Amino acid sequence: MLKCHEITAMASDWLDGQLTFGERLRVQTHLWMCRHCRHFVDGLATTRDLASHHIAGEAGYSMDFEQRLQQRLSERLASESDEPGAAPSTAQADSSACNDAVFLPLEGEEDARVQAVFAEIREREGYVPNLFRSYAHNPEQLEQVWGRVRTLMFGGQLSARLKNAIALMVSHDNGCDYCVVHHRRFLRHLGVSTSEVKQFLATAEATFLTHCEQALLRLTREANRNPHHVPPELLEEARQAGASDSDIIEAMSTMELYSGINRMLDTLHIPLEPGIAAES
Repeated sequence: MLKCHEITAMASDWLDGQLTFGERLRVQTHLWMCRHCRHFVDGLATTRDLASHHIAGEAGYSMDFEQRLQQRLSERLASESDEPGAAPSTAQADSSACNDAVFLPLEGEEDARVQAVFAEIREREGYVPNLFRSYAHNPEQLEQVWGRVRTLMFGGQLSARLKNAIALMVSHDNGCDYCVVHHRRFLRHLGVSTSEVKQFLATAEATFLTHCEQALLRLTREANRNPHHVPPELLEEARQAGASDSDIIEAMSTMELYSGINRMLDTLHIPLEPGIAAES
């Protein structure tokens, strides 16, 4: 897979559509996996758009200006990374954040409670993800977290498609690559095509959900992104679309569960399972 510093070097050509099909595929794969590079590319696109609008209205926007700006940024990054004792460059930090685990999942299963929970997880998923192996350092917390995941994601009244879409969008907005990979995979296993998942992440349009489910998705996404200022209209929209109060609580509980899981995974840098990474 491409390294973060290679993504920064290719970002302008990516935005301009100047890459070959193979290069675009490799960049897209990296962006799916690395929230830092997604933020970098999004920021570059926003900066270019703002610059083109403001400068065009004043002195005329030119590609020469953009090239000189990008050259200055590259020189600044290079000079900072060469200074003795300097902090790692953005690319170096991104690479470390992508690849280094600081908290190792538990491999053994000596505790009887851990054994029981892992047996349930294997029955449901076929293996034990590193998420639960990390919680296994505290068997009581493992039991509680697995109990919530089992109740919400393998039970309840809302569809598995909706709840995995909520988990995916929340994780995408929070920048949790681990959960993005897993729930993108779950949606594909539920019959959502790869192109539909890509469109969903790019536009937030979930064409594979019902009208009511889309309203619940919009509500939960805004609750995760801006909990103190959720427009009352979104709650009313969900009710008007047919969502019961029970549905709303189940959808919000899914958002709340994965918002917390995102933070735990990213704070501890829990690594993605090699087999899942290869499959994605």
